[in-house]
Amino acid sequence: LMSAAWMHLDEEARCKTFENMTQLANPGALMFISLRHGPSPEDRPMFKVTAEELIELSRLRRCSLVHRGLAKDGQGRSNVSWEYVAFRV
Repeated sequence: LMSAAWMHLDEEARCKTFENMTQLANPGALMFISLRHGPSPEDRPMFKVTAEELIELSRLRRCSLVHRGLAKDGQGRSNVSWEYVAFRV
């Protein structure tokens, strides 16, 4: 589970982190990653992230997409939304 952290990693760190996550996971494990979309808070820089990038990383690591969904922000922020992606290792 990687919740509310992915968008704080730059592109290089995201690639390395995904690789590390798949290497650490047991075969058949489920990896769940949340992506925050919207403006970055001033005190916490964020990078633009997409599910498409994660799906491409998953293909390179031979993982399969098992879920992709969208949700409104749980704190009621109209300019923030969330995307959830799950992969089978």
